[in-house]
Amino acid sequence: LPSTDVRIMVGGSGYGEAFSVPGSGQIWLDGVDCSSTDPKRLEDCNHNTYGDNDCIHDEDVGVCCGGDRAAPSVAERPEGDDQGVYDLWREIDADGSGTITLDELRAFADNYGGADDAQLQSIIDFGDVDGDGVLSYTEFYFYFTWSFSHAGIPGGDTGCAMTLPGGDDFQAFMWFRAIDIDCSGAISFAEVRSFIDRYHFDDSDGGIQAFLDAGDADGDGELDYREFYLLWTGTQSNAPEANGQSAGGCPWTGDGAPTNPANGDLHLADCLEDCCCRLEVFYDGAWGTICDDSFNDDAGVIACRQMGLPSTDVR
Repeated sequence: LPSTDVRIMVGGSGYGEAFSVPGSGQIWLDGVDCSSTDPKRLEDCNHNTYGDNDCIHDEDVGVCCGGDRAAPSVAERPEGDDQGVYDLWREIDADGSGTITLDELRAFADNYGGADDAQLQSIIDFGDVDGDGVLSYTEFYFYFTWSFSHAGIPGGDTGCAMTLPGGDDFQAFMWFRAIDIDCSGAISFAEVRSFIDRYHFDDSDGGIQAFLDAGDADGDGELDYREFYLLWTGTQSNAPEANGQSAGGCPWTGDGAPTNPANGDLHLADCLEDCCCRLEVFYDGAWGTICDDSFNDDAGVIACRQMGLPSTDVR
């Protein structure tokens, strides 16, 4: 993944534009010094001992990730995904490339009695959301389960800045994210039409409008997340009365804090109007901020990449 042009938003360090996203509570890291973008995790760069700093929160570093996003790694089964489907994927993806081709599908079918090319091609055609002629893991998972993988949305994750509300159904949440391609926090007729076409479903314009009308409690012609969730599940979402988004219409700010974070995990918080956000790190059971001292572009690239966010363009 190319990783250029990450803008580092800091206060007083002299990198990028002098700007910080002040937080509160624990400041975990100081003196983060990355001499290249080779490290896989930010904590692999040189830094002071966790908790050892001489900073104030006006120096809390922020990053603004943007651009292209690498396909999620599926070297291990994404937590929550069906083990049988994952094992089938690994068996068919014989070369470990992360995509399934017609040749690989044919070789797999031949081991189990065979199938004609027309049948195999129809599998790829139906599951191929992004039109590249092969099946990614998320496309394959959706095709075989009619549900979303925890690795992301087929055809490229929208990256809308939404956090799964505690207690909400993951699949309902992901359906909304997949349809809300403009990250507005509400789905329109045009977005539902586009979704149906991309996923090769068959539904009329009248059916789409009837779906929207059934859930549109406020009569604005769209479904916000709470309206969609109630219509989809028959129960109320735990999202706040706003639209359930953590950063307005910002793209590429991830899905909030990891559910079961480990020491050194990162997330973004308090995103601003330009979609630049405070970078926080988890340690010893708590999230804390990172001081801008020595924090440079390489550190920003590593941080964005570690969180699964793009780092080839700046918004």
